[in-house]
Amino acid sequence: MTQRGSILIYAALGIAAVGVLWGLYSAVDSRGYQRGVAETETAYAARDARQRAEFDRELSQVRAEKDRIEQDHAKRVADIAVQHAKEAENARRKHAAMVDGLRTGAIQLRGVDTRCPAEPGQGGSAQTGSPAGGSNDSAGGVIFGPLDAAFLVDLAAEADAVAGQLTACQAVIRADRGQDGR
Repeated sequence: MTQRGSILIYAALGIAAVGVLWGLYSAVDSRGYQRGVAETETAYAARDARQRAEFDRELSQVRAEKDRIEQDHAKRVADIAVQHAKEAENARRKHAAMVDGLRTGAIQLRGVDTRCPAEPGQGGSAQTGSPAGGSNDSAGGVIFGPLDAAFLVDLAAEADAVAGQLTACQAVIRADRGQDGR
């Protein structure tokens, strides 16, 4: 063999060796790459699972706190409604008792007569008239008649009912804002 032939053989062997090494490297590197991808995906999946579990735990705590706050608020509003209903019933009973007393004559409403006195007549004395539906009392003041008294008592009861509703609404607002002292 000539020197030229031996160089070709060595070159062919070198190229074959490089090809074999390249093939081995590709096989090993390919398996390493795939293993690295699998390990990375596993690590990311584990990290994501931990984060999701932590998020779910925090979310359940926040929801439990929200539910507790809503239940507490609903209880406070229900307590306010019960208190308002009791007060409204007590006011209704007082009003009914007042009206019954006015009808039977056990209760009389007395007001202050704020009218100007009549000018003296020819006889030199002032004449005082009694208001419509009422009479002058010797104790000073006007006693209202049954219709006038019933109107005034009904008007006062209606105003008390509105004030009671306003008070209940204010209590609900204070409870909403957390200013009810609880």
